[in-house]
Amino acid sequence: MDLDPQPSPTLIVQLLDRARGVPVQSWHVTGPVARIGRARECEIPVADPYVSRQHAELRFGEGTWLLVCLSQRGVLVGGAPVMIARVTENLQFKLGQAGPELRVVPAAELPADLPTMSLPSLPVQRIEIDEALKTKEVAAIAESDSFRALLDKARQLRKDRSD
Repeated sequence: MDLDPQPSPTLIVQLLDRARGVPVQSWHVTGPVARIGRARECEIPVADPYVSRQHAELRFGEGTWLLVCLSQRGVLVGGAPVMIARVTENLQFKLGQAGPELRVVPAAELPADLPTMSLPSLPVQRIEIDEALKTKEVAAIAESDSFRALLDKARQLRKDRSD
């Protein structure tokens, strides 16, 4: 497929939170090619151990955007592996079986002042510590034979290092 000489429409690529599916990071793609991967030179760098250095590409040509797999780990759309997929409105895809999920959104659908990260506030449960129990448990550990053996070994290693 030849790349179009005409300017490509801007896309927004969003990295989705694994648990809630909300965007946690986003990139503007102005085309005609945007590489996705772990490599620093990728236009969409994704630091994840399951992502290849150059995992996939978004390409604009013949009036449409395509998602092209470049990795042996694969790209999944709707749970099925694909080599090439036409980018449709709100296309969600996964970089490999265990990799992160991303979504492509046409830039015209998003407000200009959209924050990069938007997470709902979660209730925080306060932890109460029983100080008397803590003191008792620490004393029991400090008086144990295994803890004393560890202290003796640490002293011996420090002495050997200083000699």
